[in-house]
Amino acid sequence: MKHSRLAFAVVTLLLVMAAWSLAAGEITTPTDLDLEPAYSGTIADGDRLVITLGRDDFALLTLTPAVSGIYTFAAPNGETPAGGYVNITLYDAAGDKMLLYDSLSDALNENTLFAYESPNLYRLEPMVILRRNETIRIAVRINWSMTYNEPADGQDFTITLSCTPLEGGCGPNLDWSLDLASQTLTISGSGAMSDYSWGNAPWYPFKDQVVHVVIENGATSICSYAFAETSITDIQIPDSVTSIGASLFNMTGISDVTLRSHVTQVDANAFNGASSLTVRCEVGSAAQSVAQTNGIPYVYIPFTETLTLPADTVTIGGQAFANLGEHVNIEIPAETASIATDAFSGSTILLLVVPGSPAETWAETNNVPYLPIE
Repeated sequence: MKHSRLAFAVVTLLLVMAAWSLAAGEITTPTDLDLEPAYSGTIADGDRLVITLGRDDFALLTLTPAVSGIYTFAAPNGETPAGGYVNITLYDAAGDKMLLYDSLSDALNENTLFAYESPNLYRLEPMVILRRNETIRIAVRINWSMTYNEPADGQDFTITLSCTPLEGGCGPNLDWSLDLASQTLTISGSGAMSDYSWGNAPWYPFKDQVVHVVIENGATSICSYAFAETSITDIQIPDSVTSIGASLFNMTGISDVTLRSHVTQVDANAFNGASSLTVRCEVGSAAQSVAQTNGIPYVYIPFTETLTLPADTVTIGGQAFANLGEHVNIEIPAETASIATDAFSGSTILLLVVPGSPAETWAETNNVPYLPIE
């Protein structure tokens, strides 16, 4: 009886010590980063590395990407070990495992159902999204356990790496970058955008992820076909842009674009193929002219400066605002009952009128551009 109690006490003590040891973090499982690799080195975009590994060996590679992008690994058929499969595991700078995905869609949706910590590279080409200068470690093994025949030791295999960039140049002094999380394409820098034919813009491989476009101040042009076939819904065009090319939004569902008078050169086919597009433009702008000529819907937007007439203005006489020479909004009071036919001759203006007022009726009758205001 005493022996039984003693044995029970010893077992209890061992269990308590084991639990305490686990709680204290003393029992750990070694990772690849704690082991001595049979082969170590670096790998970069475009590399094809031939590595020799034995049954129990592994290689540990370092990758520090020069550009943000989608990095894809492959071991081409015929270049895998005879009777073996190549497996890899990725670790971030903190030593934590990173997931690989077999499609961009899975990666963007964080769909771990088809994600791999140790993917078989015999046929798959798993990918990982990396930022520039984000150092990772890549542990590579030959998975003999999946073979039908006992393999020979010390065989060669090839691993390749390729990158589809998420950033780069798009003009002599312009750069582009795509944030996949927000689906935002940003153009930054200065000067003109390079010319691209259909489907050759550098962000075209990610056309389904180009939803929002931000062009920063400094860019002076937008090339033809720049956003054709993308999923663009909105675009910000700064005052520095003076020209846009043809078929800018061809085969997209974008519903409106704002183009002010600073865009002085608009290709005659700029809005081709954008069946849902309405152009928001200033009176007399190049954008209005092209939209009007091609039967593209357009609506006026106010100029940046507004002249508000006194509330007690009843009459606007002949040539009262003739030859202003500037793009300006003129806000007409509801009480203004009489406006001379030539009150605004020689001026590029937009009237801001109260709905149902005499000024609105006068603008419609005399074909003068106007916007209703409350």
